Amino acid sequence: MKNKEAKQPTAYFQQSDIISRHDGTEQLISNFRRAIVFNLSKVVLCLSLMIFQFLGSTPQLQAYDKKQYARALRFKKCIKCDLYKANFSGIDLSNADFTGSNLILASFQKATLYQVNFKEANLSGANFEGALWINGKICQENSYGKCKFIESK
Repeated sequence: MKNKEAKQPTAYFQQSDIISRHDGTEQLISNFRRAIVFNLSKVVLCLSLMIFQFLGSTPQLQAYDKKQYARALRFKKCIKCDLYKANFSGIDLSNADFTGSNLILASFQKATLYQVNFKEANLSGANFEGALWINGKICQENSYGKCKFIESK
């Protein structure tokens, strides 16, 4: 044994050894890594936006029957209609008939509801804020499921 301090050959190379031995290659590999990370981050961002858009748009999907909604607007009469989450905000529905209809989570914000027939209709969670109610009174804030009247002094 002439040289006790001789390095024993290794079965593998460390990546840092390879990079440091090749002049200019270190920068090339570094740029390549950045490009990969950048492209992967773009893909992840795009996928995230697609998922967010899909999940975020779900509540905006109309849950009610569009034909029944159109009939309710045109004729102001929709007996036993499915108008779940329908938007009647700001619409004059005076003398409309919604007998037995499903109006769960429907919005009637600032709508005119003078003498509307809601007999046996399901109004659970319906929003009546600012609506002109059946008896001519205005519904106050937090009027969900039923109209809460503004108290006159």
